[in-house]
Amino acid sequence: MRLLSLRPHGRLILAPGALLVGVFGLAACGDDPALSGGGGSWNEGGQGGTGGTQSTGATGGGGSSEILWTPCPITTDGPGAEAECAVLDVPADWSAPDGPTVSFAVKRVLATAQPALAQIWFLQGGPGGSVVDFEPTVEYLHAFDGTLDLYMPEHRGVGLSSRLSCPTEESAESDGGYAITPAERPACLDYLQATWGDRLAGFTTENAAHDLGETIGKLREPDDAVFVYGISYGSHWGNRYLQLYPDQASGVSLAALAVNYNFTGIDKDFNDLGQRFFQACADDPFCVGKLGPDPWARMSALMAALDEGHCPEAQALGVDRALVRQLSALLLYGWDDRTIIPPLVYRLERCDASDINAIAFLVDTLIQGNEAPPTASERYASSLLGDHIGLSEMWRAPFPSTQEIESFTASANVSLDAVSDFSSLYDLWPRYTANPELAGDVAQTSIPILLQMGALDFITSEDYQPVVDGLSGPFQNFVEYPLATHDPWSAVSSDGGACGLIDFYSFVLDPMATPQAACLEDVVPIDFAVDPLYANAYLGVADAWEG
Repeated sequence: MRLLSLRPHGRLILAPGALLVGVFGLAACGDDPALSGGGGSWNEGGQGGTGGTQSTGATGGGGSSEILWTPCPITTDGPGAEAECAVLDVPADWSAPDGPTVSFAVKRVLATAQPALAQIWFLQGGPGGSVVDFEPTVEYLHAFDGTLDLYMPEHRGVGLSSRLSCPTEESAESDGGYAITPAERPACLDYLQATWGDRLAGFTTENAAHDLGETIGKLREPDDAVFVYGISYGSHWGNRYLQLYPDQASGVSLAALAVNYNFTGIDKDFNDLGQRFFQACADDPFCVGKLGPDPWARMSALMAALDEGHCPEAQALGVDRALVRQLSALLLYGWDDRTIIPPLVYRLERCDASDINAIAFLVDTLIQGNEAPPTASERYASSLLGDHIGLSEMWRAPFPSTQEIESFTASANVSLDAVSDFSSLYDLWPRYTANPELAGDVAQTSIPILLQMGALDFITSEDYQPVVDGLSGPFQNFVEYPLATHDPWSAVSSDGGACGLIDFYSFVLDPMATPQAACLEDVVPIDFAVDPLYANAYLGVADAWEG
């Protein structure tokens, strides 16, 4: 099973094919209500979209006369027309520029006065996540500083960029609803290959990097400052862009460094992250007062008890070891969401009537709430693109054996249970071979770079340190944010400032400046008592631990 998405009073889908969207499909906006929210479509008119199309050619010297822009809302499905949208025709394979094409959708919010101070291009994660998740961030930045042109390119294979989809298997009437079940997978793959043919092999990170670089080249005037920000898989995309266009941008910021991440280790990485998070609980007097001096051991004992049938009332709701470990993994993405995990352990351990009511609310909210229509992010995301790129570029030997996978999941406290799904799909999937001259390498560039990581990210130093080492020249800086999640911008100071966002904004204003450390020394602690807003959203009570 895989977890697709998590939103209070929304849905948690347990289904194959959705992992990468759920794992790396994050907006870089933390939990701040001002920076998070819904979204919808870019004036959807079917897969071709609206906003006009225009073929791209060789990289131009500037201007956007070849691209037809039409007004559209900043927030997809929202009111207004403050943004502009375009859908370009780009080569399905940039090594054959005169061959078949696919669509490349871009939304932009221009500075209130031209010329702009700089362009910023936001690259979303996944692979398969939609850039509509960045719309609240872009709206916030535009209101904060109207001197910037803000661009949201949609990765090929997502949204209006020739989304990889299976309409029958993703329909509300299908067995899994819009999630694709294992039984639906063969028919879906047949549909993909019949629909896209040889073009399917063109849905690669390398081609997506060309989409970005060639479009920036068309839109940029010779003296324009251009910055690129990529988070999670977006850092993988951004690194590939730097490999192909090392001198084009004025500066590039990569966050949650999945530049060369290998999904074969993702379940273990989440379990290790869970242990580090519970160590933060062990360092917190309130949390220790609830779970004792070794909260991780307490969780391990609970999981073993669940295996033996503990708390049958909760198990009747489907709350067993597998669900607890998967829920815990997904909750670790959010700064405040993760604070639900310790009280969930506490309530499952105690298992009285009030606990069962709270757990039932959690299950109903996150798992049973599938009648709600999908958000724009869910509609536009493509788990199929996630599988396509993940299995082709980010699933590398040595592969774990079935016995190793089963042994790990039988004892893990926290896991997405993703490795077994990738393993089962590997031989089935029509994989492509990534360019060996680019795959696995860190870009070589002399332009300013800002690298950002959260200290409580599942991506470990073993994975990201080669990136830090490879991009360590003059004006190339690395910052790790205390207690931050997979979203480095989630760490907030006592005055409410998002440290990572402040550093990124400062980087745009002066890419040669050294990031300031003052905010890092004032990051607020994790609230293990749990904000009543989140307690009510997930458990239906103001006190996450009692009542």
